[in-house]
Amino acid sequence: MAPVRMNMAQRVVLSISLGVILIVVGFALRAWFWESPVPGGWFNYAPNNGVLFSYDDPAKGPIVGQAAAWIGLVLVWTAAALFLLRGRAGEQPVAVPGDELA
Repeated sequence: MAPVRMNMAQRVVLSISLGVILIVVGFALRAWFWESPVPGGWFNYAPNNGVLFSYDDPAKGPIVGQAAAWIGLVLVWTAAALFLLRGRAGEQPVAVPGDELA
């Protein structure tokens, strides 16, 4: 099977769509690993008993883990975009009108 040759516009579209997919994956990871399944609800079963029950706020949760996951996803996207958008051997660079070296 011959390798598929994509032009620059197709590579840009593929890179952007990969970024959107990785954003969805990031939000899914956040929901599965860092957010409480029930972030609210009825906590005090006897009215006016003075006992308060609260839950942990997922936004204040393990921020290091969330940051590491997002940074990892951004690095994956950056590496894939650099791979997709790099120049190929023997490929002529695209000339931009008005960008001559004179």
